[in-house]
Amino acid sequence: MPFASMLGRIALWAALYVACAHLSFALDDPVTQVSFVWFPAGVAVAAFFAMPRAAWGPLVAALFAADLGLSALTGHPLVPSAWLAGLSLVSTLGIAWLSQRYAQGRDDLHAVLGWVAVTFVVSALAAVAGSAGLALIKHEVLGETVSDLAWIWWAATVTGVLFGVSVLMGFMGFRTVEAPPGPIGRIVGIAAWLLLAAMTWYVFGVHRPSTSQAPLLMGLACIPLALATVTTLGGGNRMGSLAVLTMAAIVIYHSDAGRGPFFLRGFLPGEPLLLVQCYLVSVAMLQVFVRMLTRGILRQRTANADGRETLYRLDLASGTIVWDAPPDGRPGPGTLDEVLRQVHPDDRQGLRERLRAADGTPGLDRPFPFRLATAPDQWTTVVDLNRGAMMGPDGAFIIGSWRLPTPHRGA
Repeated sequence: MPFASMLGRIALWAALYVACAHLSFALDDPVTQVSFVWFPAGVAVAAFFAMPRAAWGPLVAALFAADLGLSALTGHPLVPSAWLAGLSLVSTLGIAWLSQRYAQGRDDLHAVLGWVAVTFVVSALAAVAGSAGLALIKHEVLGETVSDLAWIWWAATVTGVLFGVSVLMGFMGFRTVEAPPGPIGRIVGIAAWLLLAAMTWYVFGVHRPSTSQAPLLMGLACIPLALATVTTLGGGNRMGSLAVLTMAAIVIYHSDAGRGPFFLRGFLPGEPLLLVQCYLVSVAMLQVFVRMLTRGILRQRTANADGRETLYRLDLASGTIVWDAPPDGRPGPGTLDEVLRQVHPDDRQGLRERLRAADGTPGLDRPFPFRLATAPDQWTTVVDLNRGAMMGPDGAFIIGSWRLPTPHRGA
C-alpha cells in the first residue's frame, strides 16, 4: 500500500474513532467514567481487520493520540484516560490478531465463532486489569467496586466490538460474497428499512411502559429484527448495515432518555441498559449469520454452475462412498481404497488419516488440498472440505465435499 494512501486511511479511521468515542463519552457513567457501550472498540478491531499488518503500528499511535485528545477536550483526567485508552487499544489489537490467526484455513462459521469467543475472553482480561489499574490510580481499595466496574467494562467492550465490527464489515463488504441486488430487491430493502425505522421509533419511544404494556412491546421489539433481515436479503449487506445502524441510533436515543420496553418499573439500576446492550448485539450478530447464509448459498450456486464441487458421504465402518455427483462426470470411486489409489503418493497418507478421523479431531474443519489422478501423468488439485463425522443408524459417517480447480500436467 502506498504510504500516502495508508496515511489517508489511518486518518479516516482515526476520525471515525473520535466520532464514536464522543458518542460513547456522552453515555459514560459520571462516577466510574467508563462508557456503558464503547463503540471505538468496534472501530479499532474493524480497522485492524481492514488494514495490512504493516500499518498497525501507525494506526495504534493515531487512535491513541485521538483518544487522548478527545479526553482532554471533554475534561476527563489525563492519567486515567491514558490508562483506559492504552489498555483498550491493546485488547482490540489482541482481538484482531487472535481472530485472524484462528480464522486461517477455516470456514466462515468457525471464523465468526472464533472471533466471538476471542472477544469475550480478551475483553474479560482487559476489564479485570483495567478496573484494578483504575482503582490503583484513584487510590481506591480493590473490592466490590472494582468487580462492578469490570462487569461494566467487559459489557461495554463486547457490545462495541460485536456491534461495531458487524456493521462496519457489512459496509466494507469484508469477507463477503454477494450478488448485486436487483431492482425489486432494492425496493423491498428500502421499504423494509423505512418500516424498520418507524417501528423502532414507536416501540422504543414509550416512556416507562406499564406492566400491562410490557408483553406487547417486548413482542413488537422483535419486528425490527425481522425487518433488518429482510433489508439485508433484499438490499444487500450495505443496506443491511444501514438498517442496523438506524435501529441502533433510535434505540440509543430513546434509551438515553429512559424510554423503551426495557425500562420497566421495578428494574434495578443498570438492568435496562444491559438489556439494550444484549438487544443491539443480537441485532448485529443476526445480520452476520444472515450474511454467512447468503454467502454460502451464492458460493454453492456458483460451484454447482461451474461443476466444480461435489458432495460425498463416507461410511466409516465399511469405507463405502456415495457421491452427490461424480467429481469428473464419470462414475466415482465407490470405496475409500479406490479413492486412495487415485491420490498422489505424497498426499495419500494425509487424506487416509483425514477420512478415517472421528468427529472432534483437530484440523477437520480446515480445507485439505491433495492431488488426484485423472489420466496418466495428469493430476488435478482437489480441495477436501470435511464437514465432520456424524452418527447414523448404521454407525458413523462423514459428510464432505470436493472442490476441483483447473487440472495441470506433470507429477
